[in-house]
Amino acid sequence: MEAKATERESAQQDRASVLVCRGRGADLEFYEDSVVIRRGLVWGLVFQSGIKGDKRIPFSSISAVQFKVPGLIKGYIQFTLSGAVESTGGVLSGAHDENTVLFSSEIEFAKARQFIEKKIEATSHPPASPTVERRITVAEQLEKLAALLDRGLLTLDEFNAQKAKLLLME
Repeated sequence: MEAKATERESAQQDRASVLVCRGRGADLEFYEDSVVIRRGLVWGLVFQSGIKGDKRIPFSSISAVQFKVPGLIKGYIQFTLSGAVESTGGVLSGAHDENTVLFSSEIEFAKARQFIEKKIEATSHPPASPTVERRITVAEQLEKLAALLDRGLLTLDEFNAQKAKLLLME
């Protein structure tokens, strides 16, 4: 039992969280590739129908983030997962939804929202790989000009003028 706990602790130390937000009954821990929802013992027993443990959600699985600022009642942040049925009843049903965290501090969770939306954008639109433009050699350009000459699209004078320009540039 102790060996498993030690393995888990060392794995958590290897993956340092980038951002932590303390919510009502649950915390959000953000990593480079995912978010972890950690429920408190009492909150899990009362609102989540038992203790389900931590929930790790890869950013690539999140299709949307719903965010409600706190007012008369708590605010919440809810993650919509690809292919999942989301809770649509607002903050009251959100208290029972495993992908929702209630909070009082708008500033802290607004940062979390921005962070996760950037991550979702990055995973849904990966940066384009740089294209390397290959330069056409003088010989290849001369071959193209010769083909145009053969097809009758260039006169001999036009061909010779373009050929002279290419050979001067070399």
